[in-house]
Amino acid sequence: NVYQQAMASVGSSAVRREFSQISRQPRDQDEAGSSRTPALINEEEYTGGDNWLVDDVVQRPAKRQKLSCEFSDGNQTRNTSSRKPSTSSGGEGDVGYEESVNNSRTQATGGSSSRTSVRNRLTRPKRQTQLTLTGMGVNPRSQDRRRDSNTVDLTEVTQVLPRPSVRDDAGLPAAQVQSTPAGQVPMRLRVKVQDKTFLIPIPNSDSHKSVDWLAEQASQRYYNMCGLRPRLALHTREGAMLEAHDAISDVLSTNEEVVASVQSWDLPPLPERYIKACENSNTAVQPRVHSLCESQQTSASLCASSLGLGLPAFSPLLSALQCQYCIKTLVLAGNRIGDKGAHLLATAVVTLPNLVQLDVSCNGLTHTSLASMAEVLGGADQGTAGQLTTGLQTGKPLQHLEVLHLGFNPLGDSCTLALARLVQACPLLTVLQLQSCCLSMKVFQQHRRQLMDALRGALHLQTLDISHNPLGSTGVELLLKCLAQDVVTSLDLRGVIATSSNNHLARHVALYLAQPDCALKHLCVADNYLCEDMLEEIIRSLQPNTSLQSLQLSTNCKLGNQTFQAVLEAAQTGVPLQTLDMSGCGLEAPLNNATLDLLEDTAVELRNLRLCGNNLKKGDKEQLVDVWYKNWGGKAQVYVEKSSLLMCG
Repeated sequence: NVYQQAMASVGSSAVRREFSQISRQPRDQDEAGSSRTPALINEEEYTGGDNWLVDDVVQRPAKRQKLSCEFSDGNQTRNTSSRKPSTSSGGEGDVGYEESVNNSRTQATGGSSSRTSVRNRLTRPKRQTQLTLTGMGVNPRSQDRRRDSNTVDLTEVTQVLPRPSVRDDAGLPAAQVQSTPAGQVPMRLRVKVQDKTFLIPIPNSDSHKSVDWLAEQASQRYYNMCGLRPRLALHTREGAMLEAHDAISDVLSTNEEVVASVQSWDLPPLPERYIKACENSNTAVQPRVHSLCESQQTSASLCASSLGLGLPAFSPLLSALQCQYCIKTLVLAGNRIGDKGAHLLATAVVTLPNLVQLDVSCNGLTHTSLASMAEVLGGADQGTAGQLTTGLQTGKPLQHLEVLHLGFNPLGDSCTLALARLVQACPLLTVLQLQSCCLSMKVFQQHRRQLMDALRGALHLQTLDISHNPLGSTGVELLLKCLAQDVVTSLDLRGVIATSSNNHLARHVALYLAQPDCALKHLCVADNYLCEDMLEEIIRSLQPNTSLQSLQLSTNCKLGNQTFQAVLEAAQTGVPLQTLDMSGCGLEAPLNNATLDLLEDTAVELRNLRLCGNNLKKGDKEQLVDVWYKNWGGKAQVYVEKSSLLMCG
């Protein structure tokens, strides 16, 4: 018997015994008891007193102190500071429900301090540390009795803790939800102006603003960023045009993207824009630049050359020049733009669609600068460039450019591809100046095919100045093969040969002139270590050529009287030679009579003769002047001073 009693008092047998004793109690006794009789088995009896769930949870070092709240229920006083359910006769079946009721009772009976503590407790997130079983095996009648006995007035609690409003916005459109008043997030629209996108908020009080107001806001933001104020027309991404007087909330929804097309530019005078650009970049106003901007108001050209300005002082001028459509000639030579300012320069030039002449010589530009300019002007950013010129233009920059001066910049041999793209971007290019750009034979080794296609495709390229570049004989040969001989009329090869050894320049030039469709009129081969034997090949090639009008042979000290006489003979046989320059050559006194007779016969065609820096005596000069006056009479213009002899007719 002792063993059976011991076994019945432990384990599941004890639980079943306790449960059977509770189930045998009469209903009247249950009703007379506490109204908080638990519907489930007591937690400590079920687990045997082992608080297994709490022990499994990792204890945190800093545990927040629990709030102790007491309330009175009839004649009993209970403490709810512990999360653990009570094991008294009034045990709790639903811990979460009991805590909410306890807080409500405390709020209804307590003072202002208890209200504050309840509010602070409810605002803090609650962490569950024990397993809570709710809604399982609860007697409905006991729930009703418990609800009736614990009924309190929660009006005051409701006033202290207002119930949050719940709205179902899932089925409403975005525009309808955002247009509701009283502290909602304002309507926002994305407006794209060219390559920039602005996020413009529309407050609820301004939801009835028109589309014209939105266009003005986008224009003002673009002006603040770029210094230009555009006149905009708005349309959706699908292409639907927006009427200026329509309300924004009627035609657009929040977060929608609107595309703005530039109709024109509202530009203040150039001096004012320059001052504004200086203020935006925090730089001082340059008096000389400001005076140039004032003079440009009555002219189609702007010459800001030889100012020696660096990029910080020069960038406000480039920003102010944007969209100055009246400018046709822009001369910026002799400044220090450099590689860092090349992109800014291209950005300004791309907004000048009527530009005819551009001079950026002597600005420290390298092949990197040329690549940056070619990227903006020649292809990669062509769509952006088209937008900048508005719909009134052709949509591409440099469409009217005729003269491009890149000389005296250390471009180097790596600029071939960028130069080809830049030439292709100028369909009306007539003059290309590349003197002293550190170009050698290697410039034709890489991307030679692209450069050849660009030069041959330039149907209006008549003048090419590539002087003072160490091309060498091979470089000259490759260059002449890249040119369209029926288009180029002026070729300057001054100083392209660095030494007299292996000098085949005259041979390559002679082969070029001998082509039947050669249209060359002006040839300069000065300062190339030419001798009389070399020049004979050029003179022989002049016989079938009937287009050459100017020949410059200056600073070739080995060219003497024989060369002078041979050139006059070629002019007498039908070459329409009008200008001959043999300054700094090896002419010596005395001049023979045959030379003077040839000059007298050809003086009708020969209009300019320069023989400065030669070893001619005073008598030879007087004979030349007499022959010149005899042919030209009162039209003759002669300048004689020491070693100088210049005669024009």
